[in-house]
Amino acid sequence: MSESFRYEVAFSFAKKDEQIASEIHRIIEGRLTTFLYSKQQEDIAGKDGEEEFNRVFGQDARVVAVLYGPEWGKTPWTRIEETAIRNRAYSKGYDFVMFIMTQVGLRPPEWLPKNRLWFGLDRYGVEGAAAVIEARVQELDGKVRELTAADKAKLKAKEIEFEHTRQAFLRSEKGVESAYKEVADLFAEVKKITGEIQSQNLKFRIDGDTRNLIVYSSGYTLSLYWSVQYSNSLDYSAFRVQIFKGSIAYKNRMPIEEPERLAEESYYFDIAMSGKCGWRFGRKDGEFFTTDQLVEHCMTKFMDQIKVDKVRE
Repeated sequence: MSESFRYEVAFSFAKKDEQIASEIHRIIEGRLTTFLYSKQQEDIAGKDGEEEFNRVFGQDARVVAVLYGPEWGKTPWTRIEETAIRNRAYSKGYDFVMFIMTQVGLRPPEWLPKNRLWFGLDRYGVEGAAAVIEARVQELDGKVRELTAADKAKLKAKEIEFEHTRQAFLRSEKGVESAYKEVADLFAEVKKITGEIQSQNLKFRIDGDTRNLIVYSSGYTLSLYWSVQYSNSLDYSAFRVQIFKGSIAYKNRMPIEEPERLAEESYYFDIAMSGKCGWRFGRKDGEFFTTDQLVEHCMTKFMDQIKVDKVRE
């Protein structure tokens, strides 16, 4: 007889990866019993959080899916979850835990045995991650429930209702205000990062205003431009990300030579089903980035370009 668990799968993740967890959860919702902190906050309220999390990740979940990013195991709650996972693995082995890398180039923690496989989100996406989780649950004698026609209709109804809410939000003053706030947060984070990494050999100069941020360094320019047309709708708005070799014109500052555009991407302010605001690459079906993730994406591309030139010197 297979062992009984309160949850078939529990998600462990840092706040930065909450949106990814929510998207995977949405795919498997109804097919598996799950623990996702943002969905169970009311159940945990009033309880000893540390004790509850130790129980969930240490014994209540058949499978623990870790969305592994740079912050996992370093925040207060993920440290508790990591301890519970390691204690359980010490006595029962590592079959119950699976690591999903949320960024390219990450390696799993040193304590994970070398023979354990991990999953790259960049290669397979959230749909692939959901499929692997379901497969692991079945390998460990868990039950994946087949959705009935009524279940599928309810899920579709939820999507239709959300789309109505989404469209109304994106065509409202509140939506435009939310977008401006995310832009301000994004610009502030880029300024913070460049200030922290600036050194004698790597200097940054920044120009811009509330809708435009231009970062110059080492003969390259990162241009971030928020184009919005209306005060009560985000129709025809876009966030442009461009990288140039050379300097670009800004107000009274003119380049000596015509810059070469190396990259250009467009992102559109959006809201996910989890309620999280962020940026969609391309239109509706494009990859969704939280503001923190978009900052990381932009700065990584910019720094990679600078690194190539620095290596050549």
